[in-house]
Amino acid sequence: MTVDLVLSVDRAAKLSLQSQLAEQLRRAVLEGRLEAGDPIPASRPLAKHLGISRGTVVAALEQLHGEGYIESHPGRGSVVAPIRHLQFSAHPVGGLPEGSHLKRRSDSGEVSVDLRPGYPWTRDLSGDSAWRAAWRTASRNVPAATVHEDDPAGAHALRRALAEHLRRARGVTAGPEDLHITAGTSDALLLLVLALKHEHGQVSVAVEDPGYPSARRTLTAAGADLHPLSVTEQTSIDIELLPQAVQAVMVTPSHQYPLGGIMSVGDRLKLLKWAQDHGALVIEDDYDSEFRYDRASLPALSSLSEENNVVTVGSFSKILSPALRMGYIYAPGAMGDKLLRTRQAVGPSVSYIQQHALAQYIDGGGLSRHISRTRREYRHRRDLLLNHLTGIPGVEVSATSGGLHAIIHTPSPADQLAASLRKDGIAVGLLSDYGFGELSEEENALVIGYGNVTSLQLTQALARMDRILR
Repeated sequence: MTVDLVLSVDRAAKLSLQSQLAEQLRRAVLEGRLEAGDPIPASRPLAKHLGISRGTVVAALEQLHGEGYIESHPGRGSVVAPIRHLQFSAHPVGGLPEGSHLKRRSDSGEVSVDLRPGYPWTRDLSGDSAWRAAWRTASRNVPAATVHEDDPAGAHALRRALAEHLRRARGVTAGPEDLHITAGTSDALLLLVLALKHEHGQVSVAVEDPGYPSARRTLTAAGADLHPLSVTEQTSIDIELLPQAVQAVMVTPSHQYPLGGIMSVGDRLKLLKWAQDHGALVIEDDYDSEFRYDRASLPALSSLSEENNVVTVGSFSKILSPALRMGYIYAPGAMGDKLLRTRQAVGPSVSYIQQHALAQYIDGGGLSRHISRTRREYRHRRDLLLNHLTGIPGVEVSATSGGLHAIIHTPSPADQLAASLRKDGIAVGLLSDYGFGELSEEENALVIGYGNVTSLQLTQALARMDRILR
């Protein structure tokens, strides 16, 4: 079935051609001229009809796909997605009509919009032809039965592809021999603590406060003693306050989690000098380095170290999906040798078929294209959040220079606000959950994730949040 649409673009208008096209298709959906299941015109004939480049059309369709207006089906092309969750059918994304509201969920406790931090957008992968092709190729080439003995650090094809990706994306000159494949960040931290224990016996690790709760749980479960180091939104850890007796320091320098700060080059060099003087290891969690919006990422700590006293832990959970359970450790020199011996002792943690699929995806350019697509979509959602919440009296929005979350400071008790939102089916996080001690005044804040929702869901939730905060 085809749907006749009157579409046009104006080169003299202030809006970009991409934005004009996206807005016209968006309105056609919201006003009911396009209904769920209706086909979206293919990019080539639409570009020819409008007299614009195909790339402009593809970018507009990708934007609408990310916002949840359209979805892709192999063999059918793009069609209008069901949007029955909306309570406002004839209003553009820019705002909600007076009196519009989410359906209340207080009786069932059901969450209709999940704004908890830490979850990326995964629905694009199902329609990614490069992703599907990578898995088909990997499943046809089953590794030898002795592959874990031949490549104990992980599939050589994946380590080679990762080395090239890190060189281009993070300026890290890594060889395949310096990389170790893990089942995500938790597996990487377990492996590191085991390797340090073999050398030192008892292990003490300094960690950021507030910081990553799951990392703290993993380090504690592995038997490490933790030393919290205070972090604010304006500063990274105070190097002068580092305990003398720790064997390792774990930091998130590219985008401190959850406060969003960036460790300056000066502090990075100071930390590396401290580690060198004290014979300590720096564990760099390169969190969110792929998703920077306001400025380019600073170089990875490991690219600044000449002493091989830094290991970089990376994960594909935020880039692709937590369900993939894959990550890596970049550990050159002696620490890499210790990790290799530890891995040989405990055995592999990631399927080698899965590793070969990811290698195919990276080599074919699928990963870099996926990162580019999702970065554009996350920036769009970040801007939606800022447009809705900036300017509300007493409310401050921070941690928005990158990543998939924002922090909402408010004079009202954050836990009460979270409870009110939960009654309306909106789940959010609390900054107080990320700290070691009791709630401080600075930690009275919500943590809002915008990775795993459509722009429509986000707009609807933000409108409700706006009314509560005001």
